[in-house]
Amino acid sequence: MYIRKRKSKWQVMVRHGGQRLSKTFIDRSSCVAWAHDMKKQLIKLSKYQSIEASLNTKLKDLIVRYQKEFSALKIDGKTEIARWNKLIRDYRWLVNLTLAELRTSDFSRFKEKRVKDGNIAFNTDLTLLRHLFKKAINTWGYEIQNPTLPIEKAKRNPYGRHRHLKRSEYKLLLSGPTKYMVYFLLGRNTGLRPYSELINITWNDVDDINMVIYIRRSKTNISRKVPLTKFLLKQLLKLKKDHSLRVFDFKKYGVESYFKRFKKKHGIENLQIYDCTRRQFCFDVVQRGFSVDKISRITGHKWQTAHNMIELYSGVSSLRQLGEY
Repeated sequence: MYIRKRKSKWQVMVRHGGQRLSKTFIDRSSCVAWAHDMKKQLIKLSKYQSIEASLNTKLKDLIVRYQKEFSALKIDGKTEIARWNKLIRDYRWLVNLTLAELRTSDFSRFKEKRVKDGNIAFNTDLTLLRHLFKKAINTWGYEIQNPTLPIEKAKRNPYGRHRHLKRSEYKLLLSGPTKYMVYFLLGRNTGLRPYSELINITWNDVDDINMVIYIRRSKTNISRKVPLTKFLLKQLLKLKKDHSLRVFDFKKYGVESYFKRFKKKHGIENLQIYDCTRRQFCFDVVQRGFSVDKISRITGHKWQTAHNMIELYSGVSSLRQLGEY
């Protein structure tokens, strides 16, 4: 409430929930009485509008609003926005539900499906969703219960995930379009990270004289050299075009979209792009008896991660979990 005197009259202004009302009176006491009455009505009206919005607003609309008001302002905002977009794209049955329709059972179903992509992926999404509902309730005024609170996070496996790439699956990948064939061939035989490294290679990073690829900026901010064979270099050069800077002319969503269609076409389940590239490469170097230091240097992993990788791919972790090691 804001009251001021203008010549012989008094003006009062009331604000609440983004709405503003004002009126002029001949005395101050009338201003105060009118302001109290109007504020009660505005509170009642905003509460009614909030209830209506909470019943009819879709989860997708809340996500879009959260992206604009919160995700876009964060340092890693682009990554978070991309994660939200993936949720909208892959789980339409969930995000198209209104807040009145959403139940905890819907997020239990989401958990069953999302953990197939990895426990960490699900836990990250769950944290985001919990924060979204917290903002919706405390900041935006939606009168709802948070349906994600009863959902427990998936237990993290200290050794990570491993799913062997079958020979038949690998052959099918190599029979696809040239650019995707080279992508999976190179990932499978160099161990480059599929998104942050492999997909962002430029021709300036490819040294055809010394037969290496320079990774100048990695996840751990440590540069390294990845060796190439003559066969890999020959396949790589098939993609070279005049005036092209990047080796691959597609982004993360492009290869994910292709891989999704590929799995559906051939009836392949529980297979990730990482399984076809970096994880399979790491499994091979462990089987060949590479030391921890050498694996760490080639893959760009930290020493402890490389050590856990050796335990996982050599079978020691399985014995340890059974109490036999």
